[in-house]
Amino acid sequence: MIFNPLGVECFQCHKNDYLSAKSPNHQQQQFSTDCSLCHSINGIEWNSGKILHSFFPLQQAHDIDDCKVCHKTENYNDLSGECISCHQSDLMNATNPDHSQYPKECELCHSLNPGWMPADSKAHDSKFPIYSGKHKNEWDNCTDCHTTQGNFTIFNCINCHSDAHHQNQGNEGCYRCHPDGRE
Repeated sequence: MIFNPLGVECFQCHKNDYLSAKSPNHQQQQFSTDCSLCHSINGIEWNSGKILHSFFPLQQAHDIDDCKVCHKTENYNDLSGECISCHQSDLMNATNPDHSQYPKECELCHSLNPGWMPADSKAHDSKFPIYSGKHKNEWDNCTDCHTTQGNFTIFNCINCHSDAHHQNQGNEGCYRCHPDGRE
């Protein structure tokens, strides 16, 4: 008896599984025939264990086992990877602080931790250092400097820096002389 090798690609043995898959419909969605991109080779059945979802990691608050939580239709290719595509209402309903003027890139301040906390704005240091330099540990809330509710483009330096030299400079004067938060 002669045994010819079948090959090493999953699809070579599992073509019928691919063609008959309906939720999601692999053929209609034009999923790759490289089964290992989504399915663990250690599973006994196709749906055992988690689907490998490395293109959008399902971890921390996104540790979801039910595909239908995010994929509301049979089109599994129609979701955006941007946070705002699913979390628009979270952004608009955030009141402490009001997020209506915040950038739409949630990842600038939030991790994938459940409950959005802890939140930080390490990216803020690229514009004005608040996590490093003289402002490090000198504030507790964004509203310590951004005193105009709902508008984080306005800041107030005079609350903390009120010596005679700076008194008449206003915030624009502070930023003009100290654009990077240093002396």
